[in-house]
Amino acid sequence: MKYFFSTFHACKHYCLALLLFLAVSSVLYLRTVHSHFLFDWNSDRIRYMEYGWQGMKNCYHDKSMRWVTHLHNILIYEVMGMSPHGWHYYMLFLHSLNATLLFALLLYILKKLNISGAFRMAALAAVLWLVSPFHTETIVWAACTLHLIILTFVLTGLNLFVRYLVKPSRLHIAGIYAMFFLAMFTYENFIPFPFLLFVLFLLFRQSQLTSVTWKKYLTVYFVPMLLFTGLYFVANKFRIGQWVGRYGEAAHFNTDVFLIVPNLTKYLTKLLYVHLFFTYSVRDTFYEILHSPWAVYSALTLYVVLFSTLFYVFLKTNCRQTRLAIALFAMFCMAMIPIINLYLSYNKDIDGERYLYFPSGYFYGSLVLLSFQLRKGLRYGVILACLLCSVAFTWRNNTYWYHSGQYANSLLQDFRWPNAERVYVLLSPENYNGAVCMRNMPHSTLFEMLYVQRGIDLRHRIIEAYQWNPTSPYDSATHSVIDSNTLSLKVHTKGGWLWYQTFGAVDTSNEHFTAKMDRWYPWYTIRFHQKKPGDVIIYANNKRWVQIEDF
Repeated sequence: MKYFFSTFHACKHYCLALLLFLAVSSVLYLRTVHSHFLFDWNSDRIRYMEYGWQGMKNCYHDKSMRWVTHLHNILIYEVMGMSPHGWHYYMLFLHSLNATLLFALLLYILKKLNISGAFRMAALAAVLWLVSPFHTETIVWAACTLHLIILTFVLTGLNLFVRYLVKPSRLHIAGIYAMFFLAMFTYENFIPFPFLLFVLFLLFRQSQLTSVTWKKYLTVYFVPMLLFTGLYFVANKFRIGQWVGRYGEAAHFNTDVFLIVPNLTKYLTKLLYVHLFFTYSVRDTFYEILHSPWAVYSALTLYVVLFSTLFYVFLKTNCRQTRLAIALFAMFCMAMIPIINLYLSYNKDIDGERYLYFPSGYFYGSLVLLSFQLRKGLRYGVILACLLCSVAFTWRNNTYWYHSGQYANSLLQDFRWPNAERVYVLLSPENYNGAVCMRNMPHSTLFEMLYVQRGIDLRHRIIEAYQWNPTSPYDSATHSVIDSNTLSLKVHTKGGWLWYQTFGAVDTSNEHFTAKMDRWYPWYTIRFHQKKPGDVIIYANNKRWVQIEDF
């Protein structure tokens, strides 16, 4: 009975934390209500519409084994439909729930380690993670729900595991494995799960807080989980012909130190806000230097020395706060395993930052714990500076998401040619300052949005040329006629680029047209090969479609 009341009391406080986190998130993400259904959310929706529940048999032709992701998404589609407010608050709820789970994990560990200021440190770490500017892509873009739910499973499993270490029970084991398997069939980010448990076990053993032996831990958790992970790879090989889905084994199993070492430095500097204060040209120069051989070998040496030193301090120190800070940083590094060899976009803010959602909570926890070892005034100064930077840049990113949603929804509603035989789209918004919009990759997002959100089927009748990324609500475009088959199009923007199927635009030619970039970029000419009477030729200009007539 005493255990029941103490558990109820703790849950009551966590529910209050959840509500507070949800209130903060609702204010920060207020403007993004209509920015969720962009880019490839629509392609997923089309698959669910076409295959229905039968698609679960082959995972909707997804080159992965994400059955939990697809089951979750199709259920949410059934409940929420196309309600922007429903999706908005559901995703904010998941994010706030993850912040609460992170808070609960840190608070439990801090209390068991008998570290003073446990509540403040856990709360500040959770708040810093909650308002991080590197999470807007995950929270706003509805296609990223898998990043939200896998973290819910992993953090729930970690919370159960630390309680198992203090008071082992079969119920804890069942819950931990349930979370492990749910995460496994949600997203490839489940791979670090056994290693996160290993760090926590080592922390509790080193702090003499658990009676669980090495033999029991290895036989109950570590070895079985590694075996299940191996079976997961084998099942992928039989099912889709490669060991791991998503980007494929060439990307996920890439061990090139000239990619991994610079990427680790990039992610660390990004999380320390360095990335946010410099222009693209400065970042480009900095990242080019990071990939030079001398920089890679220097950084590799530094990391080997750093990690060796941290491990030595972890084993020898009597300061539990330092030991926990090192453990959390180790968990951050472990959680980076699935993404450390993937791309990191630095020419567009926001883009690709969904990868940081999974590992960054441990980083913020370590940052707060280290800050609390400074003098009181300096300690709160560092945390306040991080908090203000996070709120400011999150608000900025969400402003970008707001405008991206405005562009997409305005163009969607302004489309006036549902019965056209063929539609040439000369210009459409790829992203708005990094917030995805109508990005083509390489299929037409415009077609998908029209089909899903307006019921207009222009399959195989939309031909798209270039895209651009507006950087201001006042960006515009103009055209001029060169001859009966040739046009020129110029984008009036201060910082936007032209794009072709997610890459920087270059000259291109296909069966429909030949396009050449002008030396005064962003300006291009396009010559049509098969233009017919009745063809609709349009381009986006200031959130509206302009039709080129009498051409």
